[in-house]
Amino acid sequence: MKFAFLGPLTIKSGSSTLSCSGPRNRSLLAALLLDANRTVSIDRLIDVAWDHPPETARQQVQNRIGRLRALLGRTPGQGIRSTGGGYLLEVREEQVDGLRFRRLCAEAEQARRLGELDRAAERLHSGLDLWQGSAFQDIDSLTLRGDAIGWEEARLNAVESLVDVEFSRHRHNSILIDLHHWVQRYPYHEGLHCRLAEALHARSRTGEALHVLQQLSARLTRELGIDACAAVQSLQRHLGRTPDVDEPDASARASRPASLTMGV
Repeated sequence: MKFAFLGPLTIKSGSSTLSCSGPRNRSLLAALLLDANRTVSIDRLIDVAWDHPPETARQQVQNRIGRLRALLGRTPGQGIRSTGGGYLLEVREEQVDGLRFRRLCAEAEQARRLGELDRAAERLHSGLDLWQGSAFQDIDSLTLRGDAIGWEEARLNAVESLVDVEFSRHRHNSILIDLHHWVQRYPYHEGLHCRLAEALHARSRTGEALHVLQQLSARLTRELGIDACAAVQSLQRHLGRTPDVDEPDASARASRPASLTMGV
């Protein structure tokens, strides 16, 4: 059985997709997946399922967990079991996309520290490929929104790390399409826009690179009422002075943003 929450919450058993109906049942399963292999208290589960819990909330949680148990079944070392103060979902790491993503990011960071950039890039690509949308995108629970934001931040960190690694390997052209996608997803992220502009410039597409930065500056002013940061402005000036010719190492000479974590 496999579980996914890096996108819509899904459960697969072999080639079949199991239906976990009801928004509260799905919220309860999401909470158990977030803390897989750890006890989730009944109080936490109540908060996840109801903004304003009824008096029968504790009994309802117990009943709903019973239905989830029946849905998931029980095999040795897997399934939902009761603990002293709540419930615990026993799963293996490879069964949950979020756990696999977290492991791949940790392996990528270790490889990066060791200077194994090819391995780091492979792990980060594999981790980001697990995402099929926004974290818990179909779960309606105020309590879980903070957790979902945390997973989205981890996704952005992985994107930033991958871009850094690929630029270090001089393979920025290989993620040009991804960069276009990422600046659409993160429309105020100045660092990613700078990286896209550098990659375009390196392919003698300086006019497009300038357009990317001009659009970003206009968006920041129009929608947020702020000016683009100094690094964006510096790169705009640099590209505006640079002839649009084929310069394989142009991105290395460009005035690059101090950190990919720039953004709003």
